[in-house]
Amino acid sequence: MQIGAVMTVASLEENSFPSSSPAAQILPRTSVLVDVLGKNIFERTVSTLQKFASVPPSMVSEGAASGHFLPPQTWRRSSFVSAWEESVAGYVRNGVDHLLLLRVSAYHELDYRHLLEFHLETNSALTQAYAADGSLEIALVRAAHLRDAESCLAGLSSLIPAQRRFVFRGYVNRLRGAHDFYRLVSDGLHGVCALTPAGVEVRERVWAGAGAEIDASATISAPTFIGAGSRVAAGCTIADTTAVERNCEIDCGTTVLQSWVLPDTYVGMALTVRRSVVSNRRLFHLDRKVAITCGDPRLVGPRRKSGVLLTKIQSLLRYEMPPVE
Repeated sequence: MQIGAVMTVASLEENSFPSSSPAAQILPRTSVLVDVLGKNIFERTVSTLQKFASVPPSMVSEGAASGHFLPPQTWRRSSFVSAWEESVAGYVRNGVDHLLLLRVSAYHELDYRHLLEFHLETNSALTQAYAADGSLEIALVRAAHLRDAESCLAGLSSLIPAQRRFVFRGYVNRLRGAHDFYRLVSDGLHGVCALTPAGVEVRERVWAGAGAEIDASATISAPTFIGAGSRVAAGCTIADTTAVERNCEIDCGTTVLQSWVLPDTYVGMALTVRRSVVSNRRLFHLDRKVAITCGDPRLVGPRRKSGVLLTKIQSLLRYEMPPVE
């Protein structure tokens, strides 16, 4: 049985949150491309699909298009729709039996094999996956129902009224804002969900990515994650469910608690960051729901390039870090 997969992912150019929302100032529209514990949701989805699909999955960017992954008949003809139809048609021409269609917009732990079993047992032409709060924007369709249609879009649209619903009762995070993303970070660090940090667990519930530099005088308390290529300088404290993503720098004497520092961010010296999401020159406070922009890059800004090559620290609180393969 041959199974293909077509993913759609939104554009980086727009925000998925209202422009008035503070979260819109922190996260781009394609937030599924932002690292969460060292690896973004899109990459994690691709890894899962590669184990499920019989042939390599394909990806189509939505660009400026909007709507769900099942394009309704009312959609205007666009480059996205054309690319989506061509991708679907390619799988149909190549003889796949079933086609998995999904829009990568949330984190979930749906087992695609269970969806396929339900799809086959019910002999459904189209099966959509739903959680308690609505569609997961995931569907399985029998490719035979698309082969004789005027177009794949028309064939798929004709199947929607008779679709079967597969109800998923596992872990779902819609990733609709900064709070959802931090909750996912927290759930991953605490083992509430199956999202695992992309790094070596150097001691219980403390993870470090490849090439992370952590000064021996820094205090790192579980659960925490320090991403690949990031540097935590002397006298810093990183604790209380905090993730510092890849290529960040936390400068001397700074404390970061219950926070998420996005990739390529510099956090200056002798600061205290608590209950915040930090990205580039912006900081969003999770409790006050206020976003601020810092005009001084010596406080918060893009990671600075240093002309001095620092010696890589191979230990974290005197624990030897095993080599990363």
